[in-house]
Amino acid sequence: MRSFYQGARVSVILCLVAYSCLAHEDIGVKAQAFGGAYRAVADSEDIIFSNPAGLIKHRQTAFDFFYQLATDARFHRLGVTVGDAETTSWGLGVGYYAGIDNKTDRAANHLVQIAMAMPIVSDMFALGISGSYFYDQATITDPYSHFFNMDAAFMVNAPLGLSFALVADHILAPKGREKSLGLSVAAAFELKKLVESLPLTLSLDWLMDDVKNDDNLKHVFATGMQYKAFDIMPLRLGYKSELANKDTFLSLSVGILSDSFMLDGVYQQHLTIGKIRHFGVSMGWRI
Repeated sequence: MRSFYQGARVSVILCLVAYSCLAHEDIGVKAQAFGGAYRAVADSEDIIFSNPAGLIKHRQTAFDFFYQLATDARFHRLGVTVGDAETTSWGLGVGYYAGIDNKTDRAANHLVQIAMAMPIVSDMFALGISGSYFYDQATITDPYSHFFNMDAAFMVNAPLGLSFALVADHILAPKGREKSLGLSVAAAFELKKLVESLPLTLSLDWLMDDVKNDDNLKHVFATGMQYKAFDIMPLRLGYKSELANKDTFLSLSVGILSDSFMLDGVYQQHLTIGKIRHFGVSMGWRI
């Protein structure tokens, strides 16, 4: 009987990981590589999913594709993002994400996110907003499977490589299984802007994933770092702790970067449940 309850407990944990309804998933390989501490780094177009104000941090027109796999739940994630912050003073972007579960007959879930960012006087300060449509066929009885919501963000790109971000996600009242309002505070420091010979980026994110819950704000703390070796090979390390579920993750990533092409791979490991591990690969082109 004891082994039965232990097995059921593990099954519930795996289900929560796979079907979190985008509660605090790291959508995109870059975000996963930094352990989720990516909102203030914002150097690729998949920032659309986590911080719309980050679209204008790096003035570029780019196209990104990513694939992520959760081996424990056989859960596949596919995504594509397109952003333009180069041809206009505003930043505009659109992203599509699909989650596919091979273990059950549950249909794929789909997310479409449209984002825009506006500089305030200069690019040092930026406001961002995004609208999302999410379709999810719930695994439990639920009257809702279509969800519309919005995110809002404010970002500061200060001198000497410092960046700060404040992001409110799901600002509309939730319905059904949809997650509630979340609030993130993030910071990043690019040491190369201060010391040319040190191409190191450090980042930190603090997410309160359910700020309307008086008993449990669902804190998620994440930190990450990136060292760009030989100016073409970014090496990344990320750490994330989800206090509500007592989950901790470690991420390792390596990539290849040129003026027009990016290739990244990531491996993420749960530090207490060995069978929970994630892989991801992404490709990006700057136009």
